[in-house]
Amino acid sequence: MEADSTTYENTNCESSKLSICFPFSICPGVQWICEGCGKRQPIRIGSFFFKLQCSIQQALQMILAWCEDADLTVAAQHFNVKHRVAISIYDRLDEMAIKELNKCKLGGENSVVLAELYPDCLNRLSPDTTDQPHVHRILMLADTKHIPTYYRLHVLRIDSTKLEGGNAEDETLKSEVELALANMTETQSTIVLGNNIPNIEGCTTYQHLVQHCDIDMQRFLSSRVWRQAVSLCTASRDLCAGASAPCALSVQRYLDTSLYRLRYGDGFYAHMLKVVSTEFTDKSD
Repeated sequence: MEADSTTYENTNCESSKLSICFPFSICPGVQWICEGCGKRQPIRIGSFFFKLQCSIQQALQMILAWCEDADLTVAAQHFNVKHRVAISIYDRLDEMAIKELNKCKLGGENSVVLAELYPDCLNRLSPDTTDQPHVHRILMLADTKHIPTYYRLHVLRIDSTKLEGGNAEDETLKSEVELALANMTETQSTIVLGNNIPNIEGCTTYQHLVQHCDIDMQRFLSSRVWRQAVSLCTASRDLCAGASAPCALSVQRYLDTSLYRLRYGDGFYAHMLKVVSTEFTDKSD
């Protein structure tokens, strides 16, 4: 992406070479340029930046802020972007991150995917005595073939504050876990279920796995592998207002976007710009 002196802002629609008029000023001279063939295209037309009522520079600054998981309000004020425009940018980026995350499944042939429940795995060690209790049960999946570990975190429909136990609750939990595993893991994967998950056909158990592991590996599989996932699940409680249904979607959205950020270290901003261009920019022959 670079400036091109042959492309200028035109306020007169009849004289403009562009077929779309904007109700606000557009940044002159900024175009997408194909690295392969050198063809050019105005950056706003048919792109992520279409109808954003801020400058291209401000939009790029807000994308950077989102990549760094910066607070929306703080970033909008710092870059002098209207709050509703900042929300629009963050929402679009969230949607793209979730779409990209859902393209890839965990595991595969000769790969092990661990499954555990939050906060059940914590309550097993110590009771939850925090002022803000865990509202949601979250299925945590960890793909051990990746370093750092790839996770998927699925908010279950079952409200952890209203559990009564019994076969009915177990069957509901089992059905939802089975569906989540089918959607988020490859069929050839070896699925290892934690102690808090009902037995599922075709899966093995943690107790069976650790029989073949030394002490260090047992410690890793029981706690250390889940540290990052548990941190995100715990942080998601800040989005809960007390009732599980209204905040479940926002919790899932937070977990998915956070996991996508974790998969990339340095260069995440450049990566997201490529995702933006691929997702929104019109392709021309």
